[in-house]
Parts: sequence; C-alpha cells; structure tokens
Amino acid sequence: MNALRLTHLSAFGHVHASAMRAVLVVAIGATALVTQASAQSLNGSLRTFYLSAGGPDWTNKTGWGQFDITTIPAWSPCGGPFLQPQQPWPGITCNVSGQITEIRLPNNNLRGLLRLPAPLNTTLIAIDLSGNQLEGGLPNFAQFPQLMQFNVQNNRFTGVVPPIRRQSGITAFRIGGNRLHGPAPLPPFPRALTNGGSSLCPNYFTPASSPQTRFDLAWNVATGLATWSQGCTTATSAVYSCSRDFDGDGAVSAATDAIILARGSLGYSAPALPQGLGIPSTAVRDSGLALALHLRDRCGVMNVPEPR
Repeated sequence: MNALRLTHLSAFGHVHASAMRAVLVVAIGATALVTQASAQSLNGSLRTFYLSAGGPDWTNKTGWGQFDITTIPAWSPCGGPFLQPQQPWPGITCNVSGQITEIRLPNNNLRGLLRLPAPLNTTLIAIDLSGNQLEGGLPNFAQFPQLMQFNVQNNRFTGVVPPIRRQSGITAFRIGGNRLHGPAPLPPFPRALTNGGSSLCPNYFTPASSPQTRFDLAWNVATGLATWSQGCTTATSAVYSCSRDFDGDGAVSAATDAIILARGSLGYSAPALPQGLGIPSTAVRDSGLALALHLRDRCGVMNVPEPR
C-alpha cells in the first residue's frame, strides 16, 4: 500500500513538474509577445521624431534607426525584451512598464523640426535637446501633463512660446539661446520651478515691466537673475514679420533674397532654398528649413512644400 502511494505521488510529481514547465514556457512567450507589441509601438512613435530631427546625421545614433518591425523584439528603445538583453538607445530612459519617460540628446547634431509623437506625450517627464540646431516652433506643452524638465537651450526655435501656466509640475524650463519672440510665457501655477533652474534669454522677448509684475518677480527667482530679461534683445521686423530681407541678414539683396523668393514661388524644397547663395551664419534664417517656415508662415508663399 505504501509502495503504491509512493508510486502515485511520484507520478503526480512528474506530471506537476511538467505542467509547471509548460506554464513557465507559456508565461515567457506571453512576456515576449507583450514586449514585442510594446517595442513596435515605441519604434513607430520614435520614427517621426528621429527623421524630422535629422537622425541619420546625429553624432550618436546607436540603435536609433532600427525601425523594421520584423527585427523586433531584438531592437527595443528601452533596452530589449526578456531573454534578449540590449542597452537602451542613447538618450532614452524608460520606466518599469516600458514607457519612455525621458529623452536626453544634448549636443548631438539634431537638425530640423521637433516632432514628439502623441504616444509619448503622457509619459514624458524630461526633455533635454539643448545645444542642437532644431528649428520651427516649440511644442504645445498642454500635451505633456507629466513634464517636469524642459531644456532646448541654444537651438534655433522661433515663434511665440506656447502657454505653460497650467504645467504646475515643471521644475526647470530652459529655452534661452533661441530666436523666440513676443511676451515671455506666464510662469506655471502653482509654482514648482526651482530657484535658478530656468533660463529665458537670450531671445527676442518683450523686456520685464517697470515696475515689475508678480510674474516678472517669479521669473527672476526661477532664472536666478535680478531681472529675468537680462540678455534678451528687442525683436526686429526681420524676426517675426515678412519683409524683403528673407534671410534676415540685415540687407535686401538681389543675389540672395530675390533668388530665395523666386525659388519659394517655384516650389523649391526647403534644402534647395539657400543652396549656393552663401548666406552668412549670422543671418536670422540661415538654413533651408528656417527660410521655408518663414516664407510659408510669415509671407504666405504657399508654393513652398511643407517642411517635414
């Protein structure tokens, strides 16, 4: 009887172990499938950002550009799936759920437009793209409810800064060293900005009021300056309105501006607008993208293809 019981228990043990192994295999497979789906979604989201910011010319682009979904799950921006460990793509930080929370690519030769796709908006808490050559307008900050740090210092952004008044979680807001104009944005409320952790200048913002308002005083504390607008200059018409000085170098020239207008009217693409014209780097708009945006948005030359 005891021998029979032992045999029965032994057989049950073998069945139980086999069943457990089967469950483990199914669980591993399910994990891989979830990771694959997640990686596919992330890759598709990042492709727009990568291409619009001149990804193929980045200084460090290891892993970036691997958007072929047939290679997934071997290529995941967050570091690779279960049983296939990979390093995260440079500049990417993810949470334990595989969601991208930070994009940090300072001084990495990013050129072009800043286009952060919608799937990333609700998870991003930090963006650092400082020291690059990004152009166009800043994003709509209302799309980033979790955003805490935003740093795009020393790029070529233009236009008016979208509101950040309701972004109460922002602790650092660094946008100095661009070509932004208009009034400075109202500081977030309730205020979470750390003292001295933000910068608004140099840009072309309207200077602080005299006497200073409570908003000016709040920015003074956030920037660590006696007057936040130190370093900002008054915008000229070449910055924010259409004039015959299309490149904004301070002079209207038949050898440059007339050709730029002619090319734009004929539908030349952005890269072709300044080609061979020798526009100085000191000009307000010294790149094809900046010229295309200005011709379309400020001067109404709609034949220029929309920059992508």
